[in-house]
Amino acid sequence: METLIQYLVKFILEDYLILAVVLFGLGYIMKKSAKVKDTSIPWILCVIGIVFGVLTALATADFSAWQSGLNDIVTGIKQGILVAAVPVLVSQLIIQKRKANEEREKQLTLAVPLDPLAGVAMANSIPDVAVKTESYIESTVVSCEENDNKVEKRKKAMLSQPMNGKTEEEIKETREKAIKALEDKGYEVINTLFTDEWYDQKNMEARGVVQIPLCFLAKSLENMSLCHAVYFCKGWENARGCRIEHEAAKAYGLDIIYEEENTNA
Repeated sequence: METLIQYLVKFILEDYLILAVVLFGLGYIMKKSAKVKDTSIPWILCVIGIVFGVLTALATADFSAWQSGLNDIVTGIKQGILVAAVPVLVSQLIIQKRKANEEREKQLTLAVPLDPLAGVAMANSIPDVAVKTESYIESTVVSCEENDNKVEKRKKAMLSQPMNGKTEEEIKETREKAIKALEDKGYEVINTLFTDEWYDQKNMEARGVVQIPLCFLAKSLENMSLCHAVYFCKGWENARGCRIEHEAAKAYGLDIIYEEENTNA
């Protein structure tokens, strides 16, 4: 659930983050109130989130064109739903951890013998339990080490693909071919095609990004730090971003694979 919360926060625009904190506070107050049912709190937070999300969008909306204004309102509704989901999930995470701690304490309490004779029997069984526990730990450690070795053997690679002047079909076909070539070589392919809402042009401009192509290049170089190899698609030498990625891969000793040759450089 922690991963899900982090994933949702990634999609919340900066202007709406404070709203998530406000809704968490309102949810806490309603939770303490006997007049509000627990099952009603998520719905109330969702409505409040949508209302304030729309108001936030209206405050900065550009109504010079009705399409732009409508898009801002829709964005406000989506952001309102997202910021309402975060405090609900955080609350559930806290409740689950609290229940887990209570269950652990309950098991420890049950494990303590109240009968002295039961205590003697338990004491006699401790050596057997210790041996079995030690054996289990050893087998678990060996299993983890084997899994770690398997993970270490699977290397990672990314694509460097020129896109300017190409159709979506051409880009997709080239990408699928490159991914298959890397997977056949045993690589795990790291994504460098950033299409989620965070990288939408309007949202990037709202965050103050001036050089959008440079922002995409910076993210690709960040993902390159996770890789052992880079696969360069045909025409890479004609794209400035691909050329920079090629120089970085050479300078830092990554394996370089060319589509033309499909062999390590």
